[in-house]
Amino acid sequence: MLARLRRRRRLRRGEGGHLKPADTPPAVTEHRGWERLRRRLVPAQRSSSRTVDHDTTIQMVPRPQVVEEPGPETRMFRASGAPRHAEQPKTAGQLVRYEAKYWLHPAQIPAIRAFTAHFCQPDRHAHGEPPQYRNLTLQLDTPHRSFYHAGAADAYSRFKLRVRTYGTRPEDTVVLEIKRKIGANVIKSRARMPLWRFSRHSASSIDRSLYFRDPEERQAYGEFVRLVQECGVEPVVLIGYDREPWFSCQDDYARVTIDTNLCYQSTSSWDSWGRRGCWRPFEYGARNGPVFSGAILELKSTNHVPQWMQDMITRFDLTRSGICKYTMAVDCERAIWPDDHLF
Repeated sequence: MLARLRRRRRLRRGEGGHLKPADTPPAVTEHRGWERLRRRLVPAQRSSSRTVDHDTTIQMVPRPQVVEEPGPETRMFRASGAPRHAEQPKTAGQLVRYEAKYWLHPAQIPAIRAFTAHFCQPDRHAHGEPPQYRNLTLQLDTPHRSFYHAGAADAYSRFKLRVRTYGTRPEDTVVLEIKRKIGANVIKSRARMPLWRFSRHSASSIDRSLYFRDPEERQAYGEFVRLVQECGVEPVVLIGYDREPWFSCQDDYARVTIDTNLCYQSTSSWDSWGRRGCWRPFEYGARNGPVFSGAILELKSTNHVPQWMQDMITRFDLTRSGICKYTMAVDCERAIWPDDHLF
C-alpha cells in the first residue's frame, strides 16, 4: 500500500513519466480496474485535440449553429428587435410581454373571432355574446405633454402612467400602471386597489393603509407614486372601449384582444370616470386614423410567437400599425381645438 502511494506521488510530480500499455506487466494490464486507475493517475493533457489509441487524432471542431430565418409574418410581429423568446413574469407586480397591434374593419371581426376560437377561450371576466367588458383608462401626462410627444415620435425607450378600471362601482378594482416600452418589449408594473380608495391623494402620496397581495405589488405602487411626484403629472384624457379578450388554451401565455366602440373625453378630474364629460368617437376630427369606426386587434405573447398567430396574420393580410390610443385621443383634440394650449 505504501509503495503504491509513493508511486502515485511520483506520477503526479511527473517523475515516473506516462505509463504506456507496452511497459505494463501483463498481470497488471489484465486487471479490470487498470484503465480506470491509469486515467486517475496520469495527468490529462489539455489541448484542442484528444488522442485515441495513440495514433489517431480527432480535432475538436465546434458545432455549427443553425440560425432559423424568420418568415415575413414573424418579422412583422418581431419588429423593432423583439427577441424570439421571453421569460414568463415572475411576480404579480410586473408583466413582461411583446405585442403587436392592427387596425380592423368591422367586417373582419366575425372571421377573426371564429379563427381565434379554435385556439383560445374567452377571459373569465368577460360576459355576453361576444364576450366583452368595458375598459376605462385615465391617461396622465406632464404639463408639457412629455408622454404624448414621446409616443408621437415613436421613441425607442419611453414610458407612461395610467389608471385603469373595469367598472365604476365602489367595490370595483382600480389598476395603477406604469407601462414601459423598449422597442417591441413592453414591461408593465401594476398595483391594484379598490375604487373607493383611489383619489388624487392616494396616487400622489404613499397610503400605508392600503393592502397589496405581495411585496412586488407594493413596490410597484411606490414607484408609481414616485413618478407622479417627480413628473408632476395630471389627468389629460379618459379613454373608453369595449374589449373582447381571448386567452390561448395551448400556450404558456398568448392573448388576443379586440377593442371596439373606442371613444374619449378630455378631463382634469382624477375620479369622475366620465360622469361629467362629453364622449367623442375616435374618428371624430382624426387626421391619421381610419375613416370608419375601426377596431383594434392586439396580439400579445411572452414566449415564442405561436404558429397560429402567424397564420392569422398571413391569412387575413394584417398590417402592423403603431397604434397608441392616448396619442390618437390627443391628436383628435388638437384637430378640434388647435389653439388650446393644453394640447
